Amino acid sequence: MDHTERVDIITLPLPHEIFAWIGNAAVYESSGQAGAKTVYVDRDGGAYLKIADYGTLSLASKMQEYFCRHQMSSPVLRYLSAGSTDKDYYDLIPKL
Repeated sequence: MDHTERVDIITLPLPHEIFAWIGNAAVYESSGQAGAKTVYVDRDGGAYLKIADYGTLSLASKMQEYFCRHQMSSPVLRYLSAGSTDKDYYDLIPKL
């Protein structure tokens, strides 16, 4: 996968937990649905992090977990709804 446009994580609205997990890993712009931002985090084999408005990713995260249980999708590493940033987050490992 070609990730060419690097993102400065300081520009992302991240809660401490996710900011700490990213650490010094490279973060690249990726595609996303309207209203959501998706970045690729080059850490621990790579993961996609989706960021959207507070309360909007709960259903998507549950659907992703359902499809993963049926071996049709990548696993969700974490879903976090953070009132402190007014954003929802979920990250997943890309299916190989």
